[in-house]
Amino acid sequence: MKPIHYLGLVVRLFAICLFIYGVIGAIEFFALKLGGMASSMPSFISMVIMLIPIIVSVYLWFFPLTVAQKLLGKDEREFEPVNPKSLLTILVASIGLFFLYKALMSFIFWLGFYVMPSNESSSLVMVFAADKVGVLTTFVELVVALLLVIKCRSIAGLIARIAR
Repeated sequence: MKPIHYLGLVVRLFAICLFIYGVIGAIEFFALKLGGMASSMPSFISMVIMLIPIIVSVYLWFFPLTVAQKLLGKDEREFEPVNPKSLLTILVASIGLFFLYKALMSFIFWLGFYVMPSNESSSLVMVFAADKVGVLTTFVELVVALLLVIKCRSIAGLIARIAR
C-alpha cells in the first residue's frame, strides 16, 4: 500500500466519527423539538447545523483518497514501502484530523449555542467569561488542527530534521 492509502483509511475513520456525532446531534435536536424546547424559527438553522457533519462525513466516506491526495500530494509510483518521512506525514495528518474532529464538534456546539434563542425563558445566555474563553479556545483549536492537516508534509519534514 502507498502512504496515500494509509491516510485514506484515517480519513474514513474520521468520516465514521463525524457521522456518529452528526446522528447523535440530530437525535438530540429532534428530542428537543418533540419536547417543545426548540422554537420554530431557529429550528431550521439548527437542523442545518446538525446535518453539516453528516453531509461532510458522507463526502469523506466516498472520496477518502481524493482528500488524502490533496493532503499528501500526487504520487505516481505503483508500490512504495512506507519510508519514515511518509509514515511521519501520515501520523501528523492523523493527529491533525483527530484534533480537527474535536475542534469541529466544539465549533458546531458553539454555533448551535449562538443560534439558540436567547429570550426570557431560555437560561442559556453567553454572559460568563468561561463561555467567551471557550469560543476563543475553540477557534484556536480549529486553526491549529487545520494547520496540522494542511501543512502535514512540512511539519513532518521539520520533525525529521529536528530528530536528526
